[in-house]
Amino acid sequence: MNRQPGPKRAQRLQEIAREVGAVLENFDLSPLRPPQQPPSFVAYDDDRKADAILGRLRIEENTGKPPPRRLSAAFGKGPKPPEYSYVELYRALVWVIGDHGLPGVLEILLKKFKALDGNINLARRASTGVVKRVRGREEQEERGRLLSLAAGSGRLDFVQLLAPLADQQSLDEALGIVLEMRALEITEVLLRYGPLAPLD
Repeated sequence: MNRQPGPKRAQRLQEIAREVGAVLENFDLSPLRPPQQPPSFVAYDDDRKADAILGRLRIEENTGKPPPRRLSAAFGKGPKPPEYSYVELYRALVWVIGDHGLPGVLEILLKKFKALDGNINLARRASTGVVKRVRGREEQEERGRLLSLAAGSGRLDFVQLLAPLADQQSLDEALGIVLEMRALEITEVLLRYGPLAPLD
C-alpha cells in the first residue's frame, strides 16, 4: 500500500477535520508505520464466549423459521458447510462491538470470519451462486461499517484489531468520527494504516 506524499496527506487530513468541525493544531503528520506485531487480547474462555454469542444469535435469527432444506440431502452428501456463515459471523462482530464486549472475543470472531475469506468492509458480499439463482435470489454487496462502529464507541482495542483489515473508505470514515471526538490515540492508530484517500 503506497503512502501519499506528506503535503497531500496533511491536506486531506485537514479537509476531513474541517468536514467534521475539528481543529488540528500542531498535529504531527510524520509518517507512521503499523506495528510489526498486532496486539492480541485473547484470554481464557474467550473461545467459548465467542461460540456462545454465535449460538445465541443463530437461535434468535431462526426462531419461528422452518428448518432450511439442503440440496445435499437431495443429491447425496456434499462438502460440509462451514459451521457459521459469513452473515452470521459478521452479525456477531457487530454485536460484540455494539455491546462493548471483550476484545479477545472480537479477535476470535475475526479469526473465524477471516477463515471464510471474510472482509470487514462488507456486511454482505455479492452472491451469484447456482443455489442463489435456483432460489431466484441474488444477494447484493452491502457495505460494512465495523471500523466506524468501533471508532464511534471509543474502543482503542477494537480499532487496533480492525484497522489492519480495513480498506481506505473504512479508514477515512472512521478517521472523520474520531477527529470529531478528539480521540487522538485512535486517530494515531488509523493513520498507521494506509494513505488518506484523495478527494474526487
